[in-house]
Amino acid sequence: MRIQVKKLKITPKIINWLELLAKAPPKKGEGGEGGFFLAPYMEYPTCKKCKYVMQHHWRGASVHTDWRMEVNDHLVGWTVLDNPKGTPTVTTVKEARKVFNEWKSKFKFRPEKKNIGLRAETKCPSEVCDEWTYSIKGIKDGQVFIEYKNIEKLSLRTLEELARQPKVWLNVEGIVKPGEVGATKEYPGVFYIIDKGQVYFGAQKPYFHEYFIKSEKKDGVFSKKDWTRVIVRAVNVNIIDPETKKPKPGTELMWRILIPGDQTPYCLKRGMKKKWVPPKNYIPVPPEWRKGELYEKWYEWVKEQWKGGKKSKESKSELAEASFVVHYLSWMGPVHVRGIPRMRWLLRLKEGGKVRSFISDYDFTRFQPVPLTDEGYVASKWFDYEGEIKPGENPTYNPTKELNAKMKIIDKGKVNVKSEKVNGTEKLILEMKGKKLKGTFALIQEEKGSKIYTWKVEKLSNLKKAKFVLQIHEIETPEGLKKHWDVRVSDGWEFNLYGNPVELEKGEGVKAVYKRCLNIEKWMNIKKPKTKMMIGNLITYVTPIDEGDVSIIEYKPPIFISMEFHGKKLKGYYVYIEKDKEAVFKKAKLPEPLSGTGDPTTGDYYRPFKVEKKKTWDYYWLYLYDIGEFTRCVKDPEKYIPALKDRPKEVLDVLVCLYPRPGTIHGARVCGLKISEEWSVDKASEWIRKNKLHTWEGELIREQRKKTESELEKEVDSAVLKILKEIERKASEKDTEEEKLKKELLKKKLELIEKWLEVNKE
Repeated sequence: MRIQVKKLKITPKIINWLELLAKAPPKKGEGGEGGFFLAPYMEYPTCKKCKYVMQHHWRGASVHTDWRMEVNDHLVGWTVLDNPKGTPTVTTVKEARKVFNEWKSKFKFRPEKKNIGLRAETKCPSEVCDEWTYSIKGIKDGQVFIEYKNIEKLSLRTLEELARQPKVWLNVEGIVKPGEVGATKEYPGVFYIIDKGQVYFGAQKPYFHEYFIKSEKKDGVFSKKDWTRVIVRAVNVNIIDPETKKPKPGTELMWRILIPGDQTPYCLKRGMKKKWVPPKNYIPVPPEWRKGELYEKWYEWVKEQWKGGKKSKESKSELAEASFVVHYLSWMGPVHVRGIPRMRWLLRLKEGGKVRSFISDYDFTRFQPVPLTDEGYVASKWFDYEGEIKPGENPTYNPTKELNAKMKIIDKGKVNVKSEKVNGTEKLILEMKGKKLKGTFALIQEEKGSKIYTWKVEKLSNLKKAKFVLQIHEIETPEGLKKHWDVRVSDGWEFNLYGNPVELEKGEGVKAVYKRCLNIEKWMNIKKPKTKMMIGNLITYVTPIDEGDVSIIEYKPPIFISMEFHGKKLKGYYVYIEKDKEAVFKKAKLPEPLSGTGDPTTGDYYRPFKVEKKKTWDYYWLYLYDIGEFTRCVKDPEKYIPALKDRPKEVLDVLVCLYPRPGTIHGARVCGLKISEEWSVDKASEWIRKNKLHTWEGELIREQRKKTESELEKEVDSAVLKILKEIERKASEKDTEEEKLKKELLKKKLELIEKWLEVNKE
């Protein structure tokens, strides 16, 4: 996948966001064998002033709102499905801006339109989607599109795992070409920023998310003066037939977003009533709203809870021995250009002859806390069922009309179930003994009568940063030493690479092998070149090249691992991908947003500078501003910026261009530079910034034109005539002034003659 924003490619920076459960068994691996990952959208930010952006994403006449928010070192986001009927086709940012201004009142996701529920979907980060387009055909609206043959491979990942996004998307505004992800075959994808500002996170629950936003945009959607409360809520809805739009048997979890009429933070009213306690020392109320009797009462209460206040009374407690299975269910959704895989995970508890079932859109064998929906009691045949489910056999498990769904067991074992009633809601404590699910888990009902339960384990610990080393590994063979590169990670695994990863350009990869590494500490502590190491009977030599921290972003071996290295030589975002039984370790090549409008009137230069390069050129153009905004470029830029006379030979040309300023003289800015390919873009950009060419501002220099001989003669004659008329007038008034005027006439003639001679001498 290659997204192009105003013809510019990109590389974002992403940092790890994950946390592991300390209570999980200490073995290394995935899921219950090595700890759970914190569920997407459940992380609280530590940034003091987190940012958000809202973009209208157009594809032809179809538009939705992409809302992205900063959480520490990444973004999370929601797609808001708010498409008024009759919107025109949009193919440029200019058209998107026009429609936004003309159709403001028709869009519903606005602060003045409260209590209007709109459908929302979780977002997908481009960097993860990009790396899966080799086996997965693409991403659209946060959904993964793959070929039928790859659906089992995708079972290792859920849509919710793809919730993290790079922070570069805070400034994306531009165009995606037709046929690429984010566009259609016929129409380009257009991103237009409609609002941006500051976000503060309120209550975060598996089925409920609260945010407070304040705009910083002059003509943005939300208020600049005060916070606006926005909530996203999971609801159980009937499955809708895509053709008839009528409800079908079975239910599914859907996200609904709205701006509530009651702007009181959740924790101060309903949250306190439900005994909901936020993470210790985190106050889910914007700083400016922390006042008044309601807040003071809540704050005193929550401080007691953080200290371990009074526990709720348990009205009922029962313990039963049972069995459990976890089913993985998959089917293909509507097939348009590409098929949409749909996945669910089911937890079945069998006690006696009864089977109780819970359904989740999340892989709860890896993530917590997540929402599960109580399906109730189901037929006993479903407890140990594996195989295909035909259309019409069970609409909840297969809502399609033509395709078969597939169900298989991915974990099973014994479970002790302790049932409690806490404040009228059900709480199930599950002591599970499976391959993936080992340990104690909880299923907690949202409220009395609700079908939504929270799946969680109680205690979290922070994930420590992993360490890495990069080494050259040489092995003695009859043919001589054979060399490869090793990247070893302190978590106990490594990559054998058949090429130097430091030399990789973005998008390039080398053949790789992923494997566990025994005695990892011993191998990572090698400090001297050519250190002799034995692997069985093999004699090998190890030379250290680099070391440092590594952030593991996605860890799904052996199919996919993504990570960011923070070494001196090995640094940046890399991925390991296995496809068609071959594996590659590559430096990610991702879409880069173009920050800044390139508008010379405001000085909003491109960040980073925009590159234009063709294969036949031994140079490239580096644009600081949009050349289309200028009327013309000057012939001699050195007249405007004298220091350009001493510019390096690698700077082949500099465009100083003029732009209109209504009511005054034209302004001037450095629009672009022609750079020899001997210089990298980074070096050229550094030189530009050092000389402050990107912020330089001037104005049109009006050049004085030399006058011709005939023009000078006319000027002399006109002056003489004027003096003679004055002599005549004065003489008629006072004859005594005649001599005085004659002397003045002679003086003027001499001055004009001297001026004429001086000009023509030049």
